[in-house]
Amino acid sequence: MNNCYLSIFLSGVKMNKFLILMGFFGALNAAIAGDTVQLRTGVILDPSSKSLMVMLPAGGIAAVDLTTGNTKWSSPEADKPLMISNGQILSQQKVNKKGLLNLVYQSVETGVVQNTISLTLPRDVMANVVNGTGNDFQIGKNPSAQTSQLQWQFRGNKIRGAAPDSVTNSQPAGNSNLLTQNIKQGLINLDFSNRQAAIANVTEAFNSPKAAIEKRVLPQVEGRQFLSQNGQHVLASVRTDDNKAITYAWNIYALNGDLLSSFNASHSYLPFVVEGNLMLMIEPETGRIEAGKLVKNSPLLKAINLTTQSPVWQYAVRSTKYFGQLPL
Repeated sequence: MNNCYLSIFLSGVKMNKFLILMGFFGALNAAIAGDTVQLRTGVILDPSSKSLMVMLPAGGIAAVDLTTGNTKWSSPEADKPLMISNGQILSQQKVNKKGLLNLVYQSVETGVVQNTISLTLPRDVMANVVNGTGNDFQIGKNPSAQTSQLQWQFRGNKIRGAAPDSVTNSQPAGNSNLLTQNIKQGLINLDFSNRQAAIANVTEAFNSPKAAIEKRVLPQVEGRQFLSQNGQHVLASVRTDDNKAITYAWNIYALNGDLLSSFNASHSYLPFVVEGNLMLMIEPETGRIEAGKLVKNSPLLKAINLTTQSPVWQYAVRSTKYFGQLPL
């Protein structure tokens, strides 16, 4: 098994379902040219600055040049990009304390910190940047708000790796590793002009749109069809016959049915967006076994030239999924 690359993510049908559901907070909302696009949690395309704001594998964030893949600037002051507006990027900062959320405003062009704000959340809420066992903190733009606003939700689960000796009557035996669940949510009002943020006095139901990524938009086109993260392009994916490896033929279309490019890929689908002549996508993390231990490789943000079908650049980004041993 040495040097044999193993996919950490689920395969087959389970992987397809996982990929279809990823892209938290409605990256599928219809967009117009020039709008920012979230490819995945913590990875945002900003066409106006020709940059991508990404989470770095070791912590911190960076602005990546759209054309070259070079780092424009990096900063340890923030850890997860959330929104871009008015020349500012708003990010979440890692804080190892319950009941506290830190937000950081920075210049999109230079990364210079403009303001850092600490907000008080309910005392049992752990605002993780990357979730661990039992805690799931999600934060992003409120898609239903008329002004700049974040929504957040916390699910606190007590999880064990092994089933307890006894199971309460209120809990199904089949779910004995999920003991309790605590759900809290709220809204945060933003002021990008003055680089401020405040807890909203009025809360509302957590809005997590379930728009389908897999959608048959072009009836004359063969294969499964997937919308880009901004809903402006279609990826038609067809499984190819290959005795050695599982491969897929990808055809990239504009919404009017114009074929932009065709090439082969090792995945049936990946979150993507087309900007100019580049297709940007995120490959999931992988791993390899070395000396009996699993060594993980970070997810890769990749740019493909649609004319030449050739990779232009790739950039390692931080994983947002926890892989490890469950507590006993």
